[in-house]
Amino acid sequence: MRLTLLIATAIALLAGFPLRADQSFRDFLAALPESALTGPTSALVEYLNMQAMFRDASPFRNPTMDMSLGQTMRPVIALAVGGETNFRTNTDIDPRELGYFASFGWPTDNIVLWGFPDEQAATAAFTNLPGHGFSDVTSSPGLLANGEPDHIDIRRRDPFHPFIGPLGLTSVFAQKQSALLHGSNPKAVTAALDGSTPALDMPSIQTLLAGLETENATVRQAIILSNDPPEPVGGKTFSLILSAELRNPDGQRTILISMAHADCTEAETNLAAMSMIISPSGSRILPTPAGCAAVMTFGPFVAGDNSAQTTFDGLIGGTLTP
Repeated sequence: MRLTLLIATAIALLAGFPLRADQSFRDFLAALPESALTGPTSALVEYLNMQAMFRDASPFRNPTMDMSLGQTMRPVIALAVGGETNFRTNTDIDPRELGYFASFGWPTDNIVLWGFPDEQAATAAFTNLPGHGFSDVTSSPGLLANGEPDHIDIRRRDPFHPFIGPLGLTSVFAQKQSALLHGSNPKAVTAALDGSTPALDMPSIQTLLAGLETENATVRQAIILSNDPPEPVGGKTFSLILSAELRNPDGQRTILISMAHADCTEAETNLAAMSMIISPSGSRILPTPAGCAAVMTFGPFVAGDNSAQTTFDGLIGGTLTP
């Protein structure tokens, strides 16, 4: 099943260029728990760079329309249907000051990360939640909720409101350094909060980053798909695959695939197998202390060409369709 998804991901990609991961992306990986990418609870991880979204947006359309990700994240839904003014009014948070939104976990235990510029800003937002109807979760110290956890009250649904959403689902929040963790299940939020290892410290993530940090560019949006337990591609296995849409300093867009392997022999085998499916603009093998990255790049797209958006839409559809 995951092999099918990975191949579909590769087929859907048509453009890209090398990159250096920006600080916002690293902050996201520092807040993301290792459990999001390992074991039976691992699932697709989505990352959406808010600063890039607003910077590149047309003044005549909602900025979320230029992004492929976030359709299941309550704050992104609220921004898409209600706009910036309603978002600020309902939360006292300026979406233009956020670094990113990201999500992970299966639907019943899904967590959305709100990435702030620093820990002080995250603390200010968290301590302001009681003014928006939040109170302590008795069974889970350090968590705040705006109702009975894991409860849907369709009578109070409000798609314009990031804390309520189109289903009237209770929100549960916790703070983790410069990020807020937003879910509905206290156990899932606590598990993400107490995770012993940040994803950033995982050897496989360090290998993926080696595939990214070869040029200076910004990750606009990205998905990370876990291959745990590893299934073979081209006769060999890898642990993680990252597909990202990038923005270069000159405004051009690219799409890049980075796959983390235990060694370079496996990386070379998989790169050859994937290159038979698609024809990348460039490819390379990057040895790292933790393993070896197989990287494919496609593009770049000329600034203003919406083909990058179309391509990434195809990528997401190919990844999520069984």
